[in-house]
Amino acid sequence: GGAGGGGGGAAGGVGGGGTSAETLAKRAETARVRALREDEQFANDLARLNDDILQAKQEQTNDAALAAEIERNRINVAADQTRMQIAADLDAKKYTQAQAAQLVAKNEQVRIEQLRTVDMAEQDRMADEATELEIARLANDRALLEAGERLTTTAAEQRIIQLEILRLERQEERLKLQRIIDSTRSTDLEKQIA
Repeated sequence: GGAGGGGGGAAGGVGGGGTSAETLAKRAETARVRALREDEQFANDLARLNDDILQAKQEQTNDAALAAEIERNRINVAADQTRMQIAADLDAKKYTQAQAAQLVAKNEQVRIEQLRTVDMAEQDRMADEATELEIARLANDRALLEAGERLTTTAAEQRIIQLEILRLERQEERLKLQRIIDSTRSTDLEKQIA
């Protein structure tokens, strides 16, 4: 009876050794996945806080160019965060290599489109500023002509000045209409009317 018990103990010991290696491998994989999740959570928290800082800075500035640059940084940081998340998910075997590559490509496409939107808004803003400056210059020229008109003594001189004032007014109107046509913010109807 004792020999049979000893044999059972030996068989159990060998079986237990196989299970022990498998258990250790499972524990190591679980620890690796847990560490990945913790790293991922830390990276997400850090990225979220950095985004909050950038958003606060963006809200604090009156400089439109600086605000656009901050928005570009936010877009790039968000894209980087998504790329890191995809890499972590690939490492955790949530995605195949092909799926991860497809997600990375889509993430880059989103980043490019978001940056293009910021760039278009920035171009519109700069074009608006340039138009406003030109309109202000035309208004100043018109005011000078109107002052000069009051000083003229002949009807011929007044007519010349009035024609020049009319030309400046039309030029100002054309600038405003062209700005509507060129703006990415204008609707098709607004562009047709202009």
